[in-house]
Amino acid sequence: MNFIGTNTIYWKILISVNILSILFLIGCTENEKTEASDSDSPMVKEPLIGLIDKQEADLLLTFYYGANRNNVLYKYGPSGTIKVEFSNSNGEERTVYILPDRKNIVEGIMYSPDMKPDQITLSHSKIALSRAEMNDRRLVNKAQMRRKISSAILNNNKRSIKSEVTNAVNQRIAADSNALATHNTNLAKTISETNPPPQTASLPRNNTVIDKDALYEDIEAANWISEGSGKKVLYVFFDFRCKGCLEAHKELSKYIASNEVEVRYLPVGMLGKESAYRATLSLMPTDNIHKLKLMKKLMSKQKLKELITKKPLLSDVERGSRASVHNLSLLLKNQRVGTPTFAFKTENGIKIKLFSSEREIANAINEIVDS
Repeated sequence: MNFIGTNTIYWKILISVNILSILFLIGCTENEKTEASDSDSPMVKEPLIGLIDKQEADLLLTFYYGANRNNVLYKYGPSGTIKVEFSNSNGEERTVYILPDRKNIVEGIMYSPDMKPDQITLSHSKIALSRAEMNDRRLVNKAQMRRKISSAILNNNKRSIKSEVTNAVNQRIAADSNALATHNTNLAKTISETNPPPQTASLPRNNTVIDKDALYEDIEAANWISEGSGKKVLYVFFDFRCKGCLEAHKELSKYIASNEVEVRYLPVGMLGKESAYRATLSLMPTDNIHKLKLMKKLMSKQKLKELITKKPLLSDVERGSRASVHNLSLLLKNQRVGTPTFAFKTENGIKIKLFSSEREIANAINEIVDS
């Protein structure tokens, strides 16, 4: 029986309701940003919001307000916030600010310290708009530079590539300098019109303190899939559609084969419904042997309908769904949400980190204390 046939409609709907309503795309890491698109206009009208920031905002809004939102508008707000305007299922208009830690939300109007109403509506708006225009200009400059460099490479004229690349970089530097100069001019003009000058809020990048010991205890008691029998234990938040996760699994296999470490994978569905399906499926078995076997099967690039040919029981789907959602909730407690995220115990305490290289993984395993 095919995985996506009509007979499987019930468990697909269950996943859609229980998981997919809260699993919006948030990417492998928060470092990726979208580039500005080419436009006939030299200036983008509204501040651009990066894809990863938008995905994180979607997930957080769903967590607090549910999945039913209409007319959603995203903008970058003051002090590293994301401003989101939307209407709920009752038609009520809402305005919220997502704080820089991407975990807490302020609803209503955000004011900065020591600001008077006229400064908020006039001076502060002018400065915020000028800064946004400068940042937008820089995004356009970066996109133009990359387009020129790509064109030079495609033309494959070795003699001119170096000079064209150099010119593209220099032109971007000059354009960025002009954008900054324009902003400084606007800033000076606005300050000269206002006494005292407007103040802006200063929010920390991460204003949530993590109790890593408590979080690690929750991870230890979570829904993981164990591989290896080493005395050292390493937990890994794992997404089946995350390229970095697959590379990490390949690298960790070396240490598992030499009995240096036991790796406990916590499947999460971060990269869309395909990831959510696979995370749920991997956590349906009740014993680790079958979990591990299924996990390795689901790591394949094959389509799910080719991998899973038998309709799972509804009770198994419910169990897998709860387990994967719980794992995701644990990952969201960390300040940086991404995969693969590693958690381990050292002599200096608990460490919960994102790794991107073989050396970082090797160093982490060396640090782990025996369980």
